[in-house]
Amino acid sequence: MTGSKSKSREARKTLQEKYYLDKELIIKIDLPIGVPIAAETPEEIALSIVTALVDTIIRLNGIHPKK
Repeated sequence: MTGSKSKSREARKTLQEKYYLDKELIIKIDLPIGVPIAAETPEEIALSIVTALVDTIIRLNGIHPKK
């Protein structure tokens, strides 16, 4: 989910109250998605999201970029 910190807080609240998800599970959800780079344009936001996805893939799979 993209959006502001306040929108993310509201989403977490909804997940807990409406869908009864545990706080421990909600904490694991990356909200808002992306790397905090002060992105403003759609291109910058897309770059932030792709960067976060690549980082997650690398960490989960132990894949390291070629040197």
